[in-house]
Amino acid sequence: MLRVSSPNSAQSAATRRASALEPLLGAMAGEIRTNTRRYVRAVGPFNGYHLGLRKAPVLIFNLNVGGGFVNFTDEQPAGATFVLTIDLQQEGRITVKATTVYRDAKGIAVRFVDLDADGSDRLGRAVERMRQQQAASSPA
Repeated sequence: MLRVSSPNSAQSAATRRASALEPLLGAMAGEIRTNTRRYVRAVGPFNGYHLGLRKAPVLIFNLNVGGGFVNFTDEQPAGATFVLTIDLQQEGRITVKATTVYRDAKGIAVRFVDLDADGSDRLGRAVERMRQQQAASSPA
């Protein structure tokens, strides 16, 4: 016996299959969205200094080996590239060259350029240590 399905029953079967996949696809999409960052980051803040015409204190948030978000207590630097010193606590201080990614009223998102291997390693260890401290102190 040959069974012929109507277009409506074929469409409803496809709809049922798509509905069954929604939780899986939604989870995959959420996983992709949460893993779009290139580097692991620590919320911070980390203390630092903008080394411009005069040494000005800054706070660095969302720090990672690729860059971070710099909050200036004084006026933001006008240039697209500037130098920062960042206190990495147990790892000591590093000096980095930073380029502007974007600006807003709260500060400047920066990308680190020409970061040497030692600076990158120390920064990575400091970020991981801060992430662990913040995870241990945050409520579950």
